[in-house]
Amino acid sequence: MTTSRISQAIHQVCSKILRDGVELNDGQLLESFITDREAAALEALVGRHGPMVWGVCRRILSNHHDAEDAFQAAFLVLVRKASSIRPRAMVGNWLFGVARQTALKARATSAKRRAREKQLPAGAEPIAAPADLSSALSDLLDIELTKLPDKYRSVLILCGLQGKSLKEAARRMDLPEGTVASRLARGRAMLAKRLVRHGLAVSGVSLAALQAHQSASAGVSTAAISSTIKAATAAGVVSANVGALTNGVLKAMLLTKLMKTTTAALVILGVLSAGAMGWAGMKPEAQPPANPLRQQAKKIKTPEPKPDDVNNNKVEPDIRYQVFSVSGRAVDPDGKPVSGATIFLVSTNRSPKRLLDTVTTDKDGQYAFHDAKLPYEVKKNDDEREAGSFQVFGKCPGRAFAWSGMRFLNIDPQFDDHKKRGSDSPYFPGDLIEIGLEFARPKQIEGRIVDEKGKPIAGVKLLVGSCDYINTAGKEENKNSREFWAIYQAPDIMPDQVCATTDDKGRFEFSSVPPDVFCWLRLDHPNYAHRTLYTATSDNPPATRDEDGHPVVKLPLNLILHSVRTIQVCVRSRQDDKPLAGVRVESYQQRATGNYSHGTSDKEGNATLKLPPGKYHLVGAPSPESDYARTYEDLTVEDTPAEQSVVLRQQLGCVLILKALDAATGKGVPQVRFSYDDDKDGHSFDKDMQSIIYVENGRTNDNGELRTVVQPGKGRCGLAIYPLPDGYECDSLDDVLGVPNRLLELPAGKTVTETFKLRKRK
Repeated sequence: MTTSRISQAIHQVCSKILRDGVELNDGQLLESFITDREAAALEALVGRHGPMVWGVCRRILSNHHDAEDAFQAAFLVLVRKASSIRPRAMVGNWLFGVARQTALKARATSAKRRAREKQLPAGAEPIAAPADLSSALSDLLDIELTKLPDKYRSVLILCGLQGKSLKEAARRMDLPEGTVASRLARGRAMLAKRLVRHGLAVSGVSLAALQAHQSASAGVSTAAISSTIKAATAAGVVSANVGALTNGVLKAMLLTKLMKTTTAALVILGVLSAGAMGWAGMKPEAQPPANPLRQQAKKIKTPEPKPDDVNNNKVEPDIRYQVFSVSGRAVDPDGKPVSGATIFLVSTNRSPKRLLDTVTTDKDGQYAFHDAKLPYEVKKNDDEREAGSFQVFGKCPGRAFAWSGMRFLNIDPQFDDHKKRGSDSPYFPGDLIEIGLEFARPKQIEGRIVDEKGKPIAGVKLLVGSCDYINTAGKEENKNSREFWAIYQAPDIMPDQVCATTDDKGRFEFSSVPPDVFCWLRLDHPNYAHRTLYTATSDNPPATRDEDGHPVVKLPLNLILHSVRTIQVCVRSRQDDKPLAGVRVESYQQRATGNYSHGTSDKEGNATLKLPPGKYHLVGAPSPESDYARTYEDLTVEDTPAEQSVVLRQQLGCVLILKALDAATGKGVPQVRFSYDDDKDGHSFDKDMQSIIYVENGRTNDNGELRTVVQPGKGRCGLAIYPLPDGYECDSLDDVLGVPNRLLELPAGKTVTETFKLRKRK
């Protein structure tokens, strides 16, 4: 498409806008593109957000051609992932993040290419041209902008990077002008505060001027726009560099989605099981040995599984053990040794055994675990790495508990990346593993729990189910490596630190929590609604957690537990009204905070929930063997004492059979995984969970088949990002690992089969 045709298409869109007397916002343009694949809508989005995307790319990439490749790739990612953008009106906010991710990947690729061309020594970094203070500050500003909550970042992008007025930004976001002005001021103040951490004292006025400079200097050429729209509308050819960038970013986004969802599911399952075990009867702790020397550390050994038990274990097949050693030193915040601390070594990966060993620090604060046996799962093909994960944490009288980030032990040396090791990188058998722990002065989490009438509630059980640092500077970049992942084992290992129960006055306390951390608490009582919340052990905690926006309750915690109402949920088929048994019914306010309840429907289709008055999400999750898809409804619990009844009608889904066949022999290929995206509106965390759990984490059976049930309508599927088994590769160039690019029609009550052919690598 020529530049004149682009201008003509955008002019047609603008003409329609003027005829209708209203400007189409980002959400309407994106919706038009998703629904009808309307090229003019995409062209308008490129024209509207292109300068901002170009500015981001140019600030990261000094090479003009690299910036053009990243610019084009960012919009190709938009084309592929348009239906997943939520809310639709936040497309500019979304593009800012994608543009940075794409440009950073392009910079890394370019650096590797220059290193090869110049024949630099392995591991050497090419020398970058010196940047002036303004460009360095701009880059830092972009980095910190990505860390702000969405509602502040989106306003800063519109008014700062895109140069929109308050009035225009308010119209784009469908918000009052006063709200936009307030968020803009608050966002600039938050940015300024973040820059102070880097030793830069920048006022809000200076930030506004700098963002205005960024906006003014972000002119994008018509040639770049033209080539991008051609590629995005399948009218042009995508270069190899742009294609590799696009696929790389899509794979990274899928991995992030998988990690978040898997982590959330495992944390919830871990906390629930740990809470049940910990509260059913808190076992007294085993007395640790007293002050062993570093090289003569005594251990509390758990019985080793017999070879036959491991090999014949039906629940945990293909589990093996790798011997490794860990040592370190425990200190206080002043660097002085902490003696007498109990140090725990635990496995955090899938295994039949969790606590690996326990030792105590000596007079110099030293500890050591010798010849510990870390379980790991044997992979099904040679292209996947075999690795186990572990975490070290400890407790000490009069001090807060302490933990180190989760670490990985790679079994296979072919994945050796010693030279690139960072805090998140793996170790290998035989490595010297040294992990230090800092035991700070403890902060108390204390408070009181009452009912709606102000009467204290005794016997409320509280659990610290998650811990992460408020200030992550100097910590692991990856949240899953940084946080106290092993805390779900703590109710069994150190219950006094993470479990509490209210007394007759409704009071409770946790006296061993580290300072300046976020804590997720779970509250349970048989006669009141379950509740979860975030708090923080800081004198001036943030109002919300930046990463997810959950509110943070300030200390001391004066909490109300609400008496519950009984809700009888009758689960029935939407098609023939028959009762459905075995459907898990869940109701919650937010994923990590608020009130919740769950149950499973009996043979009459009935499930009982216990909830206080309020508004909830209601989810019906049939068993994987069912022909019904998950259902999502809203639930309002009325403030009346009478039992309330709700009918949850399950939609008959489409049974999707995914096949992986050997292109030469026609035989099924086992252990192949797929990805799936629901190509409809209304995506939520829960709807993504269905495709991730039942499709992406599922594998084809010995016949090369995988069965799942999805919502009827349209959907996209493809091969998952994981390596294919046994040296296979895609037979078709249209199939790209990690990109669900096959569009399927999925009628209700029908079975759809989609076949993927694989061939052996030559």
